[in-house]
Amino acid sequence: MKEESLTTEFLRKLKKLRKSKSALVHEISNILDMDEISVYRRLRGAVRFTVDEMGLLAQRLNISLDNLLSEQPEGDYQAWKMDLLLIANENGLDIDAMERNIPMIEDIPEKAEIEIGGSLGCLTRHFYMHYKQLWRFMHFKWGHYYSKNSYYDMFNSVQIHPRLSNLLETHLSRYERIKHCFFIWDSLIIQKFVNDVQYFKSMSLLTNEDALLIKEDITKLLNDCEYIAAKGKFEKCDRFDLYISPINIDTSHVYTHYGRHWHYSVEVYGIRPMITSKPYICEEFCRSINKLKNASILISQSAERERRMFFNEQRELIDLL
Repeated sequence: MKEESLTTEFLRKLKKLRKSKSALVHEISNILDMDEISVYRRLRGAVRFTVDEMGLLAQRLNISLDNLLSEQPEGDYQAWKMDLLLIANENGLDIDAMERNIPMIEDIPEKAEIEIGGSLGCLTRHFYMHYKQLWRFMHFKWGHYYSKNSYYDMFNSVQIHPRLSNLLETHLSRYERIKHCFFIWDSLIIQKFVNDVQYFKSMSLLTNEDALLIKEDITKLLNDCEYIAAKGKFEKCDRFDLYISPINIDTSHVYTHYGRHWHYSVEVYGIRPMITSKPYICEEFCRSINKLKNASILISQSAERERRMFFNEQRELIDLL
């Protein structure tokens, strides 16, 4: 890493935090207890931030210095970090924290060809976020187990804030240049989902009416997935492959790859608790995910009989709700 690379990258991150430069200068001025003229000098590179100043700003503005240092693929710096999506406040997920922690998908060059792959033990946001009741349910399930917030005591109290919806829509819109996308589903992925709904229903944490709304959405999702699998592509992707794994997948893993760049996440209940962009780690996990294809059945485009059987079996499970 060049001597000034860390400073350059740190300045770039700072400037992307706020659309208004004056607002950023004012915020930094307050954090560092420094006059705004001095802040302007630092932002334009005339004067460097000291180590203490960078540390304080990184802490208060949620900038990972470890990530900046780990630009070297073989660098001995922290490879994994906890995703700020796990932060909840009195109104549910902390959207301010999420906005500061959206992965660097926005940095993808316009002509980059993106590949996305994953092995899924449960449905992830790539599938459920366009179905309101599914999204609410996955959000509720995560919050009920991982947050002590009373907001998650009952399903009907959990709503998707418009700001959160816009944030994730923007996030997923970064994937418009997907060249190839594949996912490997655990063969019990829908069975697990039905079991979860029935469990919360038995605990009186969601009503019969709630369960019917969720049932409608999961039925729509299955219909859409069957249609896309039959075509082998969708509007934003040149090629879509869907596999069914007979091997139980405990934890969901998803990677995004373009050029020499990687993003890899371990997901629980559709929420990313851990993420990394270390190429040598991502490549190893990518190989593991792709190896699972050898034991799985490809039901997109080919294997029409197996595809019809699988989706019909899933609909029979959903009828139990």
